[in-house]
Amino acid sequence: MIEINTRAIARNAKKWAPTKSGTKLLQTAQKSLSRPLTVEFLAGTVEAFAILSETIPWNREVPFPPLAALGFSETFKVPDLFAVLRFEEFWRPLLLLLLLMVAFPLALGFLVNRTTRRKQIDPLSFSVGKLLVRY
Repeated sequence: MIEINTRAIARNAKKWAPTKSGTKLLQTAQKSLSRPLTVEFLAGTVEAFAILSETIPWNREVPFPPLAALGFSETFKVPDLFAVLRFEEFWRPLLLLLLLMVAFPLALGFLVNRTTRRKQIDPLSFSVGKLLVRY
């Protein structure tokens, strides 16, 4: 009985062992995630999520109907999307973020270009521009 279970485990382990296609998939993922543009995109996504979570309050309480039918009074919070209509609370911080974290580094990356291709934005200069804005 133990031998049968051991063989079954070994068969399943061989199925899940890394194959050439799995290794190739990991190498492709590593190659695409190691590009400067991808790193900047992921960092920008995290920054955008952070600014949106700060500017849009989660204070609207909505009841959960299936629990209400069972006699529970559970509610959950949803974002107040009317905050998008307010300039002082939403658009001013968002525009400031876009100006300081996107427009200024883009201009610096375009003007201070260390590559031979002049019509491209240099990722290193873009990152240095973001660093200058932060510090």
